[in-house]
Amino acid sequence: MQRAGIRSVLVALGVSVGTSGVGAAQPMPVGRTAPVVPLEIRVAVGLALTTFVGVCMLALFQTYTHESLDAIRANAPVSLAIGIAVQLCFLVLAFAVGFVSVIPLMGLVTIPVWIALLVFYVAWGILGVISVGRFVANRFASGGPWLGLLVGAVLVVAFQLVPFGEVPLFLILSLGMGGAVRRHMGASTSERSVPSGRF
Repeated sequence: MQRAGIRSVLVALGVSVGTSGVGAAQPMPVGRTAPVVPLEIRVAVGLALTTFVGVCMLALFQTYTHESLDAIRANAPVSLAIGIAVQLCFLVLAFAVGFVSVIPLMGLVTIPVWIALLVFYVAWGILGVISVGRFVANRFASGGPWLGLLVGAVLVVAFQLVPFGEVPLFLILSLGMGGAVRRHMGASTSERSVPSGRF
C-alpha cells in the first residue's frame, strides 16, 4: 500500500514511474519482464493530470492558491527550504503509515490518512509547478498563474525525459509546499527576495 500510495502521488503530478504499483507487485514468469508504459502515453497522461489538478486549484481555491503563490514570490529561498523539510516530513509519515498498515485490521484505518497525505501532497506540490511555470513564462512575456500552469505542466513532463529529472521535480514540489506552509504561517508579501511578477 505504501508503494502504491507514493506512486499515485507522483503520477498525479505528472511524474510517471513507468509501471503501476499492482503490476510491479505481481510476480513475473521466468524469462519475461514487467510491461513498460509507452513514453507517449506517460507524457500525455502526465500533462493532462498536472493541468487538471492545477485548473482545480486555480478555479476552486482561488484565494488559497493566490495567497500561497504570493508567499512563494515574497521569499522563494525560504519557501524552498521549508518545502524540503516538509517533503522529509511527508516521507517519514508515509513510512510510518505504511508500517502501521501492515498490522492486521489497521489497513482500513490508515486509508483516510493515505488520502489526506495524497491530497495535501498534490495540492501543495502543484503550487510549485504554477510558480516555476510563471517564472519561466515571464522571461518571455507577461503572464499570470494560468499561463504559469501551462508552462509548468510542460516542464514537469519534460523533466521526465531527461536524466536525473527527479531532482528539479523534487525542488519544484518543495517550493510549492513551502509556499503553502508559509501562507498558513501568515507570511507577508511586503518583503520580497524576488521582484514582483517574477515568480
